[in-house]
Amino acid sequence: MRLKTIGQMTSKLYAMATNAWQAFNSDTADDFLRSSESREQSARKKVVSVLFDAYRKMKFDKDGVEPVLKVLEFGSGNGERLDLVLEAGIKVDWTGIDISSVLVDSAARRHPSQTWVVGNAEFPEKVLGGLKSNAYDVCLFCHVLEMLESPEMALKKAKILAKVTVIEFFEPPNETVHRTEIGLLPESNLPYLRHEIGRETYLTWLANAEFGNLIVHQTFGKYEVHVLS
Repeated sequence: MRLKTIGQMTSKLYAMATNAWQAFNSDTADDFLRSSESREQSARKKVVSVLFDAYRKMKFDKDGVEPVLKVLEFGSGNGERLDLVLEAGIKVDWTGIDISSVLVDSAARRHPSQTWVVGNAEFPEKVLGGLKSNAYDVCLFCHVLEMLESPEMALKKAKILAKVTVIEFFEPPNETVHRTEIGLLPESNLPYLRHEIGRETYLTWLANAEFGNLIVHQTFGKYEVHVLS
């Protein structure tokens, strides 16, 4: 009974925390993530290079038509990661899912030719029409996995939906005991919940999601980019 009560309290806290992501206005939504500190640039560039490598391995079809990299981004925000990918000359079919309708609207205004939907990374089938195996070439999480109520569930869905999963971490899994803590989102000045992910917990998630391969790219400072397949 105690465990059930704790679980119910955690779910209520996450439900309250979504208010932090819903409180953007159009101006703060458009500016979200654009002023990230310079030390994150190496992690951003590494994500783009991983996507570029995946794109480069694709082949022109028999009629000489250029390939298109199909990307599903969980927690896509205002589409800022797509900006960087397009600048690199990667031709993509991009689907972004975010819990914030205001951020989704911002992404849709800036990249109307791509697909942006309001939804939960733990239940993407509700907005994608199901879980079609390998429907995407890459599933992308950028500073999102640690914000989810059930990161393991999101990883399991990503494994089904995409051939490769790429995760950009601000604070990668470490030797500390896994815990959940409260932060304050500057853009809305409201609290949100995030995980400080323990390494053993993370490896258990990956095993349960049936990822058999993990490549870790270390970047500046604490940032890491993980490539899972």
